[in-house]
Amino acid sequence: MISTIVDWSSLGEAVYVSVGVGLGVLLVAAFAVVSSLRAQDARAAGESAVSNAFFGATAVCILALVGAVVAGIYLLTQ
Repeated sequence: MISTIVDWSSLGEAVYVSVGVGLGVLLVAAFAVVSSLRAQDARAAGESAVSNAFFGATAVCILALVGAVVAGIYLLTQ
């Protein structure tokens, strides 16, 4: 009876995609934190070129996270 109510293949696909996207967002956020901290350390050590590179990486990660949020909201409204 329950197999006629639940589409298990679609449910499994949703779980796999959710786990994959969730881990991806987690890794991007972790890289943003690490690069931000390294940028601050480099700036304190007087290495402005390295600091700017790490701040650039932080900005790219933040843009990716904002993009993931926007894409999620778009997909939820469709």
